[in-house]
Amino acid sequence: IVIDKNVIILYDGSGNKEKEKETLLKEKERLENSITRREKLLSNDNYVKKAPQHIVEQERKNLEEEKANLKALLKKLEN
Repeated sequence: IVIDKNVIILYDGSGNKEKEKETLLKEKERLENSITRREKLLSNDNYVKKAPQHIVEQERKNLEEEKANLKALLKKLEN
């Protein structure tokens, strides 16, 4: 069973900007590690052939969601 959690970080400007940046960097690292793991898993032909198709499709979906989340997070870090 794969359980994936999305983390949404809201910033209202009232907190410590350094702490906010640290939180974003930790989330960036978590997403990058997860994306790397999913890409390796999905590039393994044995896994893709032997795993139930719905599990493989869920991994692909999660990978795309994580890539989108990472892109949004990187945009936040630029600001």
